[in-house]
Amino acid sequence: MVVPSNYVGAAVAYVSEQLGSAHVPLRRIGEDAVRPLAVTPQARKSLTVLVVGESARAQNFGLLGYDRDTTPQLSKEAGLVAFSDVHSCGTETAVSVPCMFSTFTRKQYDASKARNQEGLLDVLQRAGIAVHWRDNQSGCKGTCDRVAFEDRFTPVCRSNALDKCDRQSIINGYDNTLVYTDHVLATLIDVLRSRQDKVDTAMLYLSDHGESLGEYNLFLHGTPYMLAPEQQKHIPMLAWFSDGYRKDYAVDTDCL
Repeated sequence: MVVPSNYVGAAVAYVSEQLGSAHVPLRRIGEDAVRPLAVTPQARKSLTVLVVGESARAQNFGLLGYDRDTTPQLSKEAGLVAFSDVHSCGTETAVSVPCMFSTFTRKQYDASKARNQEGLLDVLQRAGIAVHWRDNQSGCKGTCDRVAFEDRFTPVCRSNALDKCDRQSIINGYDNTLVYTDHVLATLIDVLRSRQDKVDTAMLYLSDHGESLGEYNLFLHGTPYMLAPEQQKHIPMLAWFSDGYRKDYAVDTDCL
């Protein structure tokens, strides 16, 4: 369901925010932050990878009880922690991701305040932790246009005009993206595991927001939070730690 007036209202709000916060000085936070000490004195260097997923909803995650196996590889990972009660800070990336890395709760979040205040990555860097950001939102730039993709669930909706597709083909296409997410995360865990003899490694995954697939005649995401269905807010979150990481930083996965 798309309401044309939403675009006008969003544009006006965006311009107002930009003008209102343009000359506000950046507020520093966490100035007393220090790099945490490991529990064991002989602890090695550590590497933690945080993966922010795109539009993954908990309802369709195999690890969280979905009747389709959309997480075939992750389901075999020993020690993987799956959190079942996690909700996003917003229903669109422009809100949920900045909020995720801020000090604000969902109800406290204000885009202009967040823009003029340091976030988690600033604090981590100040504490002496090397931070690197890798973005994969720009597509393959034509390099994969002629490559065949294997779909686990068929038939699949191949049109961006969702009203031209039946609902099952839309769900099939969406579930296939979760199967690919499963593959990417399982591969990442394998890479981290292969280096655990030299470095303490860990992975944390969570999605920016969920997705509507026709429930209540809604598709995609971005519905105002108070009106948005659970499918746009309830997200998957996973954590994996190497044996060395759990030992050196006293991580008890039974308590997570």
